[in-house]
Amino acid sequence: MNRQTNTLTNFYYQVTNFIRDSTRQTSTHNQDDDSKRIITVNNGVQPTKFITNHISTSKYSILSFLPKFLFEQFRKYSNIFFLCIAVLQQIPGVSPTGRYTTAVPLSIILCCAAIKEIIEDVVRSFNSVDDFKLCIYFNLETSFSRWRS
Repeated sequence: MNRQTNTLTNFYYQVTNFIRDSTRQTSTHNQDDDSKRIITVNNGVQPTKFITNHISTSKYSILSFLPKFLFEQFRKYSNIFFLCIAVLQQIPGVSPTGRYTTAVPLSIILCCAAIKEIIEDVVRSFNSVDDFKLCIYFNLETSFSRWRS
């Protein structure tokens, strides 16, 4: 038991020394770097423009809507089943019914689900975190504003 404790203790010291050494190296590297991030507080406009901290709560973008939507829909077994049946009904020798008896209802269901997802995503993006009210303390004065303004 004592040997096992010593092994764990040695491992702990090795890990902490490694972390301490790596943070020293990165901190000295950042001091030598010319692109340091300097932020001034209560001194007006920042001298350099940084990336915004905009938070996006939407699930889809314009480019990713169709692939993500189809992936989400065909994760459901019922939609996979209707897709397989619709594909099999396109073969004239296999299907005793018309070609579109399953494809049309499946496409209508997918279109309705797509419209619902688009509406939910638009509502989600309008109820964004960026629209919250916040309190600003500047020059010993208090003012209230919205995050996006």
